[in-house]
Amino acid sequence: MTILAGRTRDERKAARRQLGSLRANTVSPKTRQRYHSALQAFYLFCQFRKRRIPDDAFSLDSLFAEFIEQLWEEGEGISLATDGLSGLQDIRPHLKGNLCLSWRLVKTWQRREMPRRAPPLPEDLLHALCGYFLSLNLPYMALALEVAFYGVLRTGELLHLRANHIDVSPALDCAVFNLGETKTSQRSGASDSITLQVKPVCCRLKQWQERSSSNAFLVPSEHHFRQAFDKALRALHLEAWAFRPYSLRRGGATMYFRKKASLDYVKLMGRWASDRTVRLYINDGLAQLASMQYDIRKPPLHAYFVRYLVQQRVDL
Repeated sequence: MTILAGRTRDERKAARRQLGSLRANTVSPKTRQRYHSALQAFYLFCQFRKRRIPDDAFSLDSLFAEFIEQLWEEGEGISLATDGLSGLQDIRPHLKGNLCLSWRLVKTWQRREMPRRAPPLPEDLLHALCGYFLSLNLPYMALALEVAFYGVLRTGELLHLRANHIDVSPALDCAVFNLGETKTSQRSGASDSITLQVKPVCCRLKQWQERSSSNAFLVPSEHHFRQAFDKALRALHLEAWAFRPYSLRRGGATMYFRKKASLDYVKLMGRWASDRTVRLYINDGLAQLASMQYDIRKPPLHAYFVRYLVQQRVDL
């Protein structure tokens, strides 16, 4: 949570009391929970090996490196290693820059094992999925997919989006989303926002706003959203590619690069801080799209794709 500084000392004191100490706010509660889980695994490793956790950085680095080797050998995910190291540095800030061997092993792991990333969803398959939900009279699901795709939203950002977070321009050609506190805003210390400039989607957003209460969620239920998304993939025979809701963000980023050929534009839409991250997203996304073999003109995709196009003409 982020607060706005009060005008007086008493206002600031009361607001800060709600947040707690600065030490307790160095990372978000979710991140702290991840750190805690990873460190618990490290502590159990030490207990099983009957090893005392050393105080000096050099010995601790050697011990944690052994823990990383065990994670690698046992088929565990790399997040236990990275979260554990970050957790140690959060507890003991002086360790930063002094766990060289452990971080070197992490980098070696990252080079030798590619993560299983959510594949990008192509735009025509997005339209087919939207057509499927329109055929079931679930227009909010179709709209949610469009908003996540064209807004390059993280899944959590989509699930927290309310009607009063969206400002659609009078010309219906632009919509600004106030995303509040996000992964990006936690780094910058300011509320996050994105601007969507896809007129048909903006029109549908305005229609949804007019029919909804101001605090209504675009996605009423996370469980239902994920369940409906998986069901749609099965109905359209798209299970082989293992698309996930995050595929909408990856698909949107890849689509914008193919249309605009601008890494800077994609970086702005996705709100990434690093050029390297954007380049990785785009290169990996383009490679995965090139390997996808499907024909939008064949059933069951074609009927739903056409259903979406027909609705587009009606809305315009």
